This record gives sequence, structure tokens and C-alpha cells, in this order.
Amino acid sequence: MAYSATIHFPFADLNAIASWSSDRDDPSVFRLSQAPLIPLLPPGMSVDLAVSLVGTLRSVHAIHNFRFALQFASSVPHGSPETGESLDAQSFDIAESRIMIGTEDGEAIASRLEWFHLSDKTYPIGYLADGFELAFNYIPPQRILDFHFIIAYNAKASDDSSEWFAVDVPHGLVLQSKLSLIPCS
Repeated sequence: MAYSATIHFPFADLNAIASWSSDRDDPSVFRLSQAPLIPLLPPGMSVDLAVSLVGTLRSVHAIHNFRFALQFASSVPHGSPETGESLDAQSFDIAESRIMIGTEDGEAIASRLEWFHLSDKTYPIGYLADGFELAFNYIPPQRILDFHFIIAYNAKASDDSSEWFAVDVPHGLVLQSKLSLIPCS
């Protein structure tokens, strides 16, 4: 099964692609939604745009080899990893602008999903040259997988890490946003 969409932003387009398989004919449902985000930034910091993307996979039967990739639709300079506590992120500097993409790290995901057991072999976040990949080899039956990515943008890259702080948002706060469904392309 698969899902694919192109998300249009003023600074670039991002492709979102999900794929998975099941042992049976499964009525699984994958949804990707977005919402504008007003990040809680330290005083004096700002971003021109912040958006959250939330993915949700619901399944009746076990899911195998779930993969979700979020990548720029056109060529960009390689990302620069910008990790933190409970955060996997990377920045992309294009001309004078900076785009930061961030998500929860593997430990934060494992603390939320009681069915997921983190190990060196099951770390779910992968850094790509032009985005991220989220991968789960097995999702038990009757479970929900939900995850998020946050995109922050400044037309002129900040010197104070504003973009980094903008993508460092706990999952529970992201889910409080008013989300709009992104249809499959």
C-alpha cells in the first residue's frame, strides 16, 4: 500500500511518500495532515513560517516495512544535522534562507508508543541528504502509529537558532493544532 503527496510551501515543495505491507488484505488507513504552527520561542527569536505535518497509520492487521520519507522535490544542498534532547532535526541553507525540518527522536517515539521497543537495529529516524525517513519494520495488529515533522523557515537565516527552537515541539502540543488533511496525489 502507498501514499504520495507534494506539499507546496513558498520556499520549496516537499514530497511525502509512505509505503507499507500487510499479511492480509488490510483496510489500513494512512493520513497526513498539516497545520500552521506558532512556536513558543525564546524572547527575541522568530521564524517567518512554521508548519506541522502529522502522519497517522491505523491498521487492523500487522503492518510490515512501514516507510515514510519527507524530501525536497527539487535539488537542495545536503542537510546539516541539528539534533537535541528528544529531537532529530536538520537544516538546509539555500542562498540566504534557512529551512529546518525536525521530528521527535527515537527515544521520544518509543516513550509514546508502548508497542515499539527501541534498539540500535530499530532506530526509526533516518537522515537523508534532502530530508528524513521514518521506518518501522513491524507494527502489531490493532495499533496506531502517529508521528510528526515540523518545518520552520526564515528568508534570512538566523544567527540565534530560531529555526531549531521552532521545530523542537513535543508531540502532544503538535496534536493540539487544527489539522487539515493533505490528499494523496
